[in-house]
Amino acid sequence: MADSVIGADADVDAQADVDAHVDVHADVDAHADADSVYLSINKLIDKQKAQRKQGKHKQLTPSIYRVQDILRQVNSLSYNPRVLSIGPFHKKNENLKRLEANKVSYVRNLFRRLNSPRDKAMKECITKVLERIDQIKSCYEGGVEEEDYQDNNKFAEWMVIDGCFILEIIYASYKKYDSHSFFDVNLFSFYVKHDLVLLENQIPFFVLEDLFRCTISLIEPNLSLVKLILVFLEDINPFTDKKLVANIPSADTTHDHILGLLQKCYQPMDAAETSRSDHEGLLESKVTALLSYSAADLSRAGVKFAPNKKEKSILTMEFKVPRLPFHCFLMGKPTFFMPVLTIEDYTESFFRNLIAYEQLTPATSKHITSYAFAMDCLLDSQEDVHKVINSKVFINNLGSTKEASDLFNSICNEVTVKDFSYERQWKQVDKYCKGYWPKNVAFLRRTYFSNPWSLIGLLAAMLLFALTVAQTYFAIYHPS
Repeated sequence: MADSVIGADADVDAQADVDAHVDVHADVDAHADADSVYLSINKLIDKQKAQRKQGKHKQLTPSIYRVQDILRQVNSLSYNPRVLSIGPFHKKNENLKRLEANKVSYVRNLFRRLNSPRDKAMKECITKVLERIDQIKSCYEGGVEEEDYQDNNKFAEWMVIDGCFILEIIYASYKKYDSHSFFDVNLFSFYVKHDLVLLENQIPFFVLEDLFRCTISLIEPNLSLVKLILVFLEDINPFTDKKLVANIPSADTTHDHILGLLQKCYQPMDAAETSRSDHEGLLESKVTALLSYSAADLSRAGVKFAPNKKEKSILTMEFKVPRLPFHCFLMGKPTFFMPVLTIEDYTESFFRNLIAYEQLTPATSKHITSYAFAMDCLLDSQEDVHKVINSKVFINNLGSTKEASDLFNSICNEVTVKDFSYERQWKQVDKYCKGYWPKNVAFLRRTYFSNPWSLIGLLAAMLLFALTVAQTYFAIYHPS
């Protein structure tokens, strides 16, 4: 079995059937010790069966879900891998099978970096996975019931290949090793990063940790798995002015998977930054009522937008109002500070998978969902997109402002939010916009200054009124 995964000299054919490379029985006679490795694994399986009968293995609640049909029907492509299947949900996808063999070459490269024999390293990895095989399966929603996955030996082998592939590709990228491998070529490198943050394309994080300790930790003991992952994913972080940092309380050192780790990067740095005014948060209907001001509405009320450069937390928004009266005209405008967002082709998929994870995981904070609702409110039209682009808080690389507004207008379809993270800020906005001066300034701008012709008409009417007054005055006091 080890030879089928880490055979040293055979070149991997990208179009070959992956079973020819990873079948646990393939090439058993190629090396003398293959039988002993295989028998050892069988003994491990028997041991695991005995332990399961004794109830020694703790079952975990699911953390890797199939995206609900109600979310998929809005944009199904956002949840599908493009080049890479990780875990069991897309393992039978015919479009991805032909690329499976390429992953094996990465596994070989990882084991080549170790001082210990490759067969021994592979056996240790398989052992680690088999020890927790029931826990791994319970992490997948509905379990892993397909007949092909009932073979624990084969399932463990898939987990090792997927996990070691991830470790090798992030480690080689971090070390900047020269590579001409299939997944390192330009566009495919981007697709790999895209596929690693899909909700249905995950393996449990504890599997990565176990494999990391068996491999990369032996090479560089001080290297952090979390750091490797976040450095690798930095290119697809849409908030380009802030680095990905896992905002994790000291008591919480566990992650569900790579997507779960990424979601924690967008949580506030500390609990004090959470803006809900009470523990229960707003009801969904009240959230919807509160989110009624677009960027253009706020601009007409005298609000300007600016990048939030001071805050360390990526998603922090703040609304600042000058204390002195008549601030709209004399002392500077009230300012809405926002994170700088860059929109690319992959941004919709990025947000949709994070939102799906938050929607399906009850105990997870809803910061990404709250941000999406806030942006859906602010970017209601192309005019709104122009406002935030001109304010340097929004970079649109999609090609048109309509695409950008459509993205956020649809991204919250069939999504709910109860604990709205920006409750305090939007209450401040609501209070300000309902004030006497902002409300009337907004009315005047909307009615008379919304376009040049309205302004010209207003000026013409004022001029005509002035001439009429002058004519009346001279007619009364200076008759000819």
